Amino acid sequence: IAELDEGQSVKLSGVIASTRAILTKTGKKMMSLTLEDFSGIARCIVFASSYEKYRDILHKDKLVVIHGEITINERGGEKSSEIRLFEVKELDGSLDLVLDETPMSGSIVIKVGRSTQTDLIRLLALLRDHPGDHEAYIQIEPKSEHPLLPIQLMCRPSSILEKEVSRLFGSNSFQIIENQEFGNTF
Repeated sequence: IAELDEGQSVKLSGVIASTRAILTKTGKKMMSLTLEDFSGIARCIVFASSYEKYRDILHKDKLVVIHGEITINERGGEKSSEIRLFEVKELDGSLDLVLDETPMSGSIVIKVGRSTQTDLIRLLALLRDHPGDHEAYIQIEPKSEHPLLPIQLMCRPSSILEKEVSRLFGSNSFQIIENQEFGNTF
């Protein structure tokens, strides 16, 4: 999140790791929360109007997908990024994400058994360096225990990208899926 620009739209999924209720000067409730996933923690701010809409979902340990935008704060000469939450949807406890549709142009799936935060940052940089028309996903192994996670980047498959992804996550970690349903491909 730190590398994203002010006002950039984001969509993330994860577990609400902590919440803190805040009372505004006008007496309305808002909230600060942290969202955690396999790659790290994102700080989120939920203003009063969004809090009122989603307060029944915004509880510690809930698995959610959020939509918001990046806000950058500067305090004491240091910049920090957080997400201004606009929408939130609770995911069921089975982590069974349902994909609405398969992109017409196909998809790229990166299979990840083990990784470090540095590996994932390198992966994002690689995918950003190869813009295109294939939606990118991460499949954390073993597949039976983890959902297919959209990365929210459109990429162009190439032998160079495949080689670099394989270097990070091993051979057979890069898969191109052309015009098929994910449930029928693995």
